[in-house]
Amino acid sequence: MGNLTLRWLRVSGTGYHRLTPRFDDSEMRTWEEMLKESGMSSKEGFLTQAALSFEFFVEYVMRTDEEKKILLKGFHREWIKAIEENSRVAVVAPTGHGKSLVL
Repeated sequence: MGNLTLRWLRVSGTGYHRLTPRFDDSEMRTWEEMLKESGMSSKEGFLTQAALSFEFFVEYVMRTDEEKKILLKGFHREWIKAIEENSRVAVVAPTGHGKSLVL
């Protein structure tokens, strides 16, 4: 049995997401893969950057339900900056623009 991991799953047709435990770690990326993709040379540096930059965390740690990299667009970066710089933020955007996935 693999390690217990928590994974965000979309509840079909509802627009809601939930954390679902799973025991299969066969799809998980290795440290080496994440370090290579991010251009970082150490786990400590990677973890520090992920803790300090939500944008870095989204780009190099988070994945879609299909285990694909999340490609941030300019408006996603604006949302992240607004959230980092303000105590309250309301994001209004059409369905399918990544509000639930990114934020």
